[in-house]
Amino acid sequence: MRKPRFPKETKDENQEVQKVYIPTVKEMLEDPLNSTTESFNFYAWKCNTNKLKNRMQKLIPKIKFLVKSGLIDENNTKILFRNDITRKRSFYDSIRIVDMDENVLGGISLDVGDEHKKNIWYVEYNEGKVEPYEAIFDNWSSFKNESKTDQELRDILQKYWKK
Repeated sequence: MRKPRFPKETKDENQEVQKVYIPTVKEMLEDPLNSTTESFNFYAWKCNTNKLKNRMQKLIPKIKFLVKSGLIDENNTKILFRNDITRKRSFYDSIRIVDMDENVLGGISLDVGDEHKKNIWYVEYNEGKVEPYEAIFDNWSSFKNESKTDQELRDILQKYWKK
């Protein structure tokens, strides 16, 4: 698992290099349309660029749930989105949870594969090696319910997502 290849720099209208600022979760939630990047915090996408705003707006309630439920820290976490396509040509989005240095802590892939499962994952950095772990849920509601009632799942996600 590598850091997302999100552009660190862009050029302004005068062709001068500007650093791309990725807002914290708190900044994003306070004003999603104005605090996110030009690509609405998508660092990779397969869909039409015009659709990124709507896709981001559909993901915001999921981010709010992660904050409200205590699974991520809104002040010390950033969120990046990715839009991809399955082998059967259906689009899906994923949420990447990253720390302030933009190291990937984990994420959620929504509607992945032909069964449209939800893939929840976290990353453990072990002596320089990255070890991803995942859990599969039938739908977003089943993940929400389990994250509220399954203390072991909550403990694991908080351990890795709240750095």
